[in-house]
Amino acid sequence: TALQVCERLRQHVADYPWHTIQNGLNVTLSLGVVASDPSLSNPEKLTALADERLYEAKRLGKNRVQG
Repeated sequence: TALQVCERLRQHVADYPWHTIQNGLNVTLSLGVVASDPSLSNPEKLTALADERLYEAKRLGKNRVQG
């Protein structure tokens, strides 16, 4: 469900009429998502993995959710 929530958020940002604020303005959102499990109970490990997925989303073309 975290992926679905993040995807809805990403879509809302992409669909917002940013051009009404500044002509030509376009805003996108890339997100990295991880779910906690017993092997990743360390907050630093979870954060590092989410960060890796964020950069993977950017490498794959930006404006996406990578889980």
